[in-house]
Amino acid sequence: MIYLIGGAARSGKTILSKRLLTGKSIPYFCIDYLVSAIDRTLHNKPSFDAAMKIQPQLESMIRNITEIEPDYIVEGDKILPELASRLSKEYPNQIISCFLGYASADPSIKMEEIKQNPGPINNWTKNSSNEELMQLIAEMTDYSAFIKKECNKYDIPYFDVSNNFSKNIDLAFQYLSINKST
Repeated sequence: MIYLIGGAARSGKTILSKRLLTGKSIPYFCIDYLVSAIDRTLHNKPSFDAAMKIQPQLESMIRNITEIEPDYIVEGDKILPELASRLSKEYPNQIISCFLGYASADPSIKMEEIKQNPGPINNWTKNSSNEELMQLIAEMTDYSAFIKKECNKYDIPYFDVSNNFSKNIDLAFQYLSINKST
């Protein structure tokens, strides 16, 4: 099964992916590595613009993985629901996807969550000012609303981590663990 996990930055995609990696011993790839290799400036663009620019490369990469690998996790904020839906239809029973976001998050609470859980060792949010984090949260709240709307349009599960972060990550994990296709 190919697991596609998309959504807003700092929404728990890596946590969910690593949980699948650990629990099911499934190989894992973070789209950020590909984005950096192709165009480092994409990290500075709003997620939607960068996601649109990188869709052809993502689609090609995910197709190759689907045709070669029996199980794989691909996660990143540049995966869009439309791409996940299209690939799921083309490869029935081989791809399952879900998206994470925080469309209704309280910005000050989200900032504290990010500060308390900065992520991997080299995570860029560790050195971000409060103003930079608040700007990120505002952009990602808007992006989450877009992702949520697109997930509804394409009938793909969206897990909102605005409240009860751990519980919603658990629900996403259960969904991906129990279901075998979208």
